[in-house]
Amino acid sequence: MSTDGGHQSAMSPAPEAHHQARPQGGRRRDPEVGRAALAAALRVYAREGWSRFTFESIAKEAQVGKPGLYRRWDTPLDLLFDALAQLELPIPRDRGSLRADLVDYGMQYIRWFEKDEVAGIGARLEMDRRHNPALRQHYDERARHPRLAAEQGVIDRAVGRGETTRPDDVRLVIDMMLGALGVRWDFRHARHIAQEVNEFPSYVERVVALAMAGLTNAELPAGRPAAATNPPDQTTRPAATVKPRRASG
Repeated sequence: MSTDGGHQSAMSPAPEAHHQARPQGGRRRDPEVGRAALAAALRVYAREGWSRFTFESIAKEAQVGKPGLYRRWDTPLDLLFDALAQLELPIPRDRGSLRADLVDYGMQYIRWFEKDEVAGIGARLEMDRRHNPALRQHYDERARHPRLAAEQGVIDRAVGRGETTRPDDVRLVIDMMLGALGVRWDFRHARHIAQEVNEFPSYVERVVALAMAGLTNAELPAGRPAAATNPPDQTTRPAATVKPRRASG
């Protein structure tokens, strides 16, 4: 796993040869057909999921002939795997400190969330991999396992730098951060996407600061002032005056 600061995609190419590298024969292939098919595959999968992911739907979306797809990929699943390898999924990188690693990791989700097509693919994968063993194996090998290994790298580096002696708590901090970012985006992006993209960086910073405060027992850095909330009115009201009842008779 690269830690040189360059972008490293969690959905890295599989070690085996790509399906597009099948032996060629006959006329020369048009590289534009392959590129159009890969882009169309991502759009179709984000929109329709696995149940309607077929060579026919991809060819129609890409406006290419089906024979061109059959010559490049054996099955729609092979095509999907190669298309998913084009994605740049968020993955932790070494930025020199635990805080910097976490902020950088969180910031990557801005690019991921702001494109509905890409975010939709993530949601589809979470559902489809539960019912498709081949897709689940691919997702685990080329996305989930590399991401978990990179997150473990964040933990190991933090311990090695002497930033913490509580590795399990660093894992909890990562989970808290990812959970907070996902929930905020799911509930707010649909109506305020432009505003959310602008505010997301400061939100990431604040979430990381709050999570790490508990980990390091440090004071919270100055952040955006929280919106003022009016506490329940605790003012003691004067007791009601009860007038004495006049005696009758």
